[in-house]
Amino acid sequence: MLSSLGSLTPRRVQQSMPTISVPSFSEKSPSGLPLPNGGDRRRGGAGLSPSRRLVQLVKSRGRWSTPFVLLVVAGLLLFALTSTRGDKAPAVPVPRKTDMPVHNAGAKRPGGRLGGAGAGAGSGAGTGSRVTHSDDDDDELIAEDEKSVDNAVEEVAKSDEEIAAQDEAIKSKEAELATAKTFQTRSLIWWIAQSGQFPSDFEEPTSAELDDMGVQGFQKMLLKADPEQVDVFEDSWVINAESMQRVTIFSKTYCPYSKNGKNILKQYPLHPGPYIIELDERADGQVIQNLLMYLTGRRTVPNLIVDWKSVGGSDDMDLLHAEGGLKKLLVHARVTYA
Repeated sequence: MLSSLGSLTPRRVQQSMPTISVPSFSEKSPSGLPLPNGGDRRRGGAGLSPSRRLVQLVKSRGRWSTPFVLLVVAGLLLFALTSTRGDKAPAVPVPRKTDMPVHNAGAKRPGGRLGGAGAGAGSGAGTGSRVTHSDDDDDELIAEDEKSVDNAVEEVAKSDEEIAAQDEAIKSKEAELATAKTFQTRSLIWWIAQSGQFPSDFEEPTSAELDDMGVQGFQKMLLKADPEQVDVFEDSWVINAESMQRVTIFSKTYCPYSKNGKNILKQYPLHPGPYIIELDERADGQVIQNLLMYLTGRRTVPNLIVDWKSVGGSDDMDLLHAEGGLKKLLVHARVTYA
């Protein structure tokens, strides 16, 4: 029985110590770190990108410390941030004055031709092309800019009183010019009534010249045009003119509108009757029409003049006659009825 019990005595089982495999190091591994799979570079990551290799290496070394892993991740994030900074749009250079696009640069060339730099600017303005100015063009542009600035500063510098005085001066000048035109019209009609004629070679003055010459200059022009009328503008001529030609109508014998205007005047028994000037019967009719355009703003016929001011044409006379306005104008002109 003891022998049988002795057979039940447990035997000491000899356990062997676990073997620890030491990973092999390769001289070609990055940073001296062991490569996965026993240093086999061909099986461990050949053909992989550096980031994939690093991830594979981290997975294979599960016993690495957490701070080291965080350091690696932070390095990757820093690399990603610095690499994306290169995507920013480059700064746009400020163009110099000589590189700015030129619009209509050739408009001020002789003959209005667009050539050279001007043509290039016109064709490339929409595509952002640039051309180079000459120094003369730059000086001209600068001069125009300075002139605009000077005008703006001058306007700002004016006070309300100065602006009001300027407006009043303009209105006064316009009223003075209108009065001068009224007296010039009276002089012309009186000169025509005294058989004055413009010669065929008469040089017609411009509107600016007529403005500058005034009433006396206008009369001198008429006397020079017809020297035989040397004594036309004597001291008593104004009284005679105002008693004889206060109602004058410029007409043409063949014009139906002129006939309508003259028929309207016939309905008023005026004394003296209206003074009628038939322009188509005069050799200088064209010159007189041009002068009437300046004096009255009308060159068409009929042109009714009451108190040396134009009333209008045929339509105006029809309207005034129908509304009774024409009778008031004639009474104001101190024309009496027969």
